[in-house]
Amino acid sequence: MAYIGLRPVTQVLSTSTQRFNGDGTTLEFTLQQSVSKGADIIVAVGNALQVPTTDYTASGTSLIFNADKAPTAGTNNVSVTFISSSLQTVYVTANAYPTGNSVSPAIYSVSSPATGIYWPSTTSLAFSASGNTRVVVSDVNQGNATSTSTGALRVAGGIGATGTSYIGGQLNLVSGINATNETSGALVVSGGLGVSGDQYLGGTMTIAGGLTVAGAFNTTATTSLTVNTPFIFLANTNVGDAIDQGFVGTYNDGTQRYTGLYRAQSDGRYRLFTNLDNQPTTLVDSGNVSFRYADLWLANANVTSGISSTSSLTGALTVNGGVGIRGTMYVNSQNAAVAIGNGGTSGVGNIGASGATFNTAFIKSTSAQYADVAEKYLADADYQAGTVLCFGGDHEVTECTVDMCKKVAGVVSTQPAYLMNDAIKGDHTVTLALLGRVPCKVRGPIAKGDMLVSAGEGYARAEQLPQIGTVIGKALEDFAGDHGVIEVVVGRV
Repeated sequence: MAYIGLRPVTQVLSTSTQRFNGDGTTLEFTLQQSVSKGADIIVAVGNALQVPTTDYTASGTSLIFNADKAPTAGTNNVSVTFISSSLQTVYVTANAYPTGNSVSPAIYSVSSPATGIYWPSTTSLAFSASGNTRVVVSDVNQGNATSTSTGALRVAGGIGATGTSYIGGQLNLVSGINATNETSGALVVSGGLGVSGDQYLGGTMTIAGGLTVAGAFNTTATTSLTVNTPFIFLANTNVGDAIDQGFVGTYNDGTQRYTGLYRAQSDGRYRLFTNLDNQPTTLVDSGNVSFRYADLWLANANVTSGISSTSSLTGALTVNGGVGIRGTMYVNSQNAAVAIGNGGTSGVGNIGASGATFNTAFIKSTSAQYADVAEKYLADADYQAGTVLCFGGDHEVTECTVDMCKKVAGVVSTQPAYLMNDAIKGDHTVTLALLGRVPCKVRGPIAKGDMLVSAGEGYARAEQLPQIGTVIGKALEDFAGDHGVIEVVVGRV
């Protein structure tokens, strides 16, 4: 049809129809699309149009015929034409173009359909040439340019300007051409360079002359800093000792944090720290709850201080936590009387642990804290300390159930002074006292010095005339009760 102005977008009016089979009894049918009322559809049974409300009702996807209006039997004899969604809104606007894209712009040349103007978004206008976007103009509220693909004006090719250009914001050059002297690089200026705003350099900056910074020299955009002079002076104008001095870096693990090495003015000691969430200025806030001392890995560390150690808090090197050493450790090259001392409570602390034992200890032992010599055996169950065991059972030892047993082996120990066969493995292992004093389950009466034999059920009793091979040991104390636990000396006949 004829039109004035912009060509409207053509909309086609269409309807859809659904058919059902009547059977003379079915009243309800399911529609293929939802409607709001009976008037949204045209219903015919055979050639007879049905009247909404009078003959049927419709809501959602349900078509319901009235009780006396069931469609007669037939194949596809019930037709439903949907009219409520067939006509969409048609917008014919004389002042608007369709959005388009770089390949099919909204305004284009008849001979070059991929060259023209289109709108990438509601806030930008773009110019395409041969299907390639060359210029994009955006709303100024989109902010300053932070890359070649951002900013109010973006040009995909080069820009040639014969007159003076003014840039109110920053000028960032991202060309990959490196500068090897003052006449090469992405930006070459034959005269002086006066900049009232910020400057950002993405590569290395080489200064043939001197560098004087009138303000603060805060950060660098390089990953490394090479200085040819042998010393770097920090706080060079610090005439007293009121500030900390050192090096600080920053990182972000969800919180902006600071790490570094500094000399504390409070005591003159150097500290390596991390995790601090309070940016250091003249002092490092070591009292902040986020302050942590950092780990330090060294190839070799030589501590030359001559301070002697008399406790775990003194000496040339003091460590608040544990010390893990992967290699051999040698101490006492000065032949001190105490080579390795216990800085804690006397009698507390072990060398090695269960399952992490040493092989051979070349030491002289002058005393032992505990009282018996024991050996580990395989047993058929776990037994309480003080239980009398004999050789037998499914493995090596078992509970002694015979009175005055000649197979008696010993008494289950509590804390042996010396333990043999410690590496034995099995479901049930017992530590059996063979020599020395140990608690033992007994049945009375017993007098101190009595010889003890098995009494059954893992107990011992006194015996004045024991048979050979039945004596467990001798009682160290009197016992008049029915059953209990007393100290005995095993291995003494």
